[in-house]
Amino acid sequence: MKVTIGHVLLAQESGALTKLTKVEGLPIAKALQLAKMLNAIQTEYQIVYALRGTIIEKFGTKGDVEGQWKLPGCDTEEFKQYLEAIAELHSQEVEIPGEPISVPADLKGFTPSEAIFLDSFVTLEE
Repeated sequence: MKVTIGHVLLAQESGALTKLTKVEGLPIAKALQLAKMLNAIQTEYQIVYALRGTIIEKFGTKGDVEGQWKLPGCDTEEFKQYLEAIAELHSQEVEIPGEPISVPADLKGFTPSEAIFLDSFVTLEE
């Protein structure tokens, strides 16, 4: 399935897919499919995290603390270019093996914001 890097970031950083792994009664086939998807997402996340770091280094300056970077002020051309580079990165599509996982429509324990983060990775059963 093709998803944007932005969706990969949201799914990983929100923890919504990881929360889905803790749902009781998930059939083993779906649990295995979910585990494969999570591994692929984690791999993509690590790549994207490194790319995002490269963008930050390109437009930022080293901070006072080791590993800390400061971005240019919001009213600068450099900051505008930084935002454009991040937006371009987030809009790129990546291939995640498999298809979206089908889950019961009455699945409990998820907030609306978590459901939004799951949108690209699950479908609802009728």
